[in-house]
Amino acid sequence: MNPSQATLASTLSGSLPVGVYQYTYKYISENGGESTFAPLSNMYHVSDQAFGNSTLYAGGPKGNIGTQGFQIDVKDIDQNFAYVELYALFYEDNNAPPRVAVVARNQISGLSSNFQHTNWNNEVENGLEEILIESNTFDVCKDIAIKDNILFAANLR
Repeated sequence: MNPSQATLASTLSGSLPVGVYQYTYKYISENGGESTFAPLSNMYHVSDQAFGNSTLYAGGPKGNIGTQGFQIDVKDIDQNFAYVELYALFYEDNNAPPRVAVVARNQISGLSSNFQHTNWNNEVENGLEEILIESNTFDVCKDIAIKDNILFAANLR
């Protein structure tokens, strides 16, 4: 797998919370196997203020609902998988980890897939940990033996 970045295709009307967004995706096979996450996209800003022209930039207070949404494209899709699942990372505070949500899961039917992200829902409970840590971890494991100061362990998942 050699994933590309998810990219912004267009800005839509929407009701995303005010803040900054990044996107990433992963592939899912027919039997439920998951790939690692693709590289993060560029950052995209949502405001509750109107933009008069390209020289006027406005923001909005935390907690406000913005007027924008995004169409995100995933290109050069790996045809060895059945689905592509898009995740949104939402930054609402400086120096704070982002909140994470599943935007949608699309069935793969070509070399590209587009997603419309116009409202905030399907938030992932573990947030950033979910997308940064590989799913095959040793958080549930058992000691098999300790020999010569080497721990032998087995993953019980």
